Amino acid sequence: MAGVARLEAGRKGQDILLEVLGSNGWHSRDWRLRLFGDGRDRIYLRALTEHYGLAQRVEFCGHLDDIRTVWKENHLLVLPSRGEGTPLALVEAMLCGRPAVVTDVGGNTEWIEDGRTGFVAEAPTAKSFGAALERAWLAQADWQKMGIQRRKKALIKFDNSAGKTLLEIVLEAAHSSRPNLLTNLDVFFNQSLITRNTPSTIDSHQVR
Repeated sequence: MAGVARLEAGRKGQDILLEVLGSNGWHSRDWRLRLFGDGRDRIYLRALTEHYGLAQRVEFCGHLDDIRTVWKENHLLVLPSRGEGTPLALVEAMLCGRPAVVTDVGGNTEWIEDGRTGFVAEAPTAKSFGAALERAWLAQADWQKMGIQRRKKALIKFDNSAGKTLLEIVLEAAHSSRPNLLTNLDVFFNQSLITRNTPSTIDSHQVR
């Protein structure tokens, strides 16, 4: 699993995710979480991982310019946000063919159809997000199919001038979630990102 967002718990909700993963049910499961991004709550969130006994499972990765590297190694985007516009991370994961677990805030549900292209928590709370993440866990066998559907949905948004449309979407997302992960928008115009096969299937031994 991967979270891609500023480390600002008040808006991005990483504390909600850590509370869920720190519960008894998740301690017995084989998973790993990587948090990409940086921010003022980095120390606080590291302390939470220690508090919940997750230090060996949660990795703070900082910024990474090439988003394809993120989704080559991780299979599920987790966005427990308390507030969003159109999150750039969600657009990125969609184009890379990865499903997501999100909260019903901002423009998330414009991109995610619950149970088909991802999973939607009704509210940014540990109870609600935990229920959505549980549904995702139980549907691991469908993640690859969901990722393909997500990428198709992204492409449906593009008209004959797909490059221009994609640029508008990315800039809109970047504007609403700045500062953002990407420093080079050229990654989105690499033809291989859109036309290549969906990333490798899920490792059956550990969810990342």
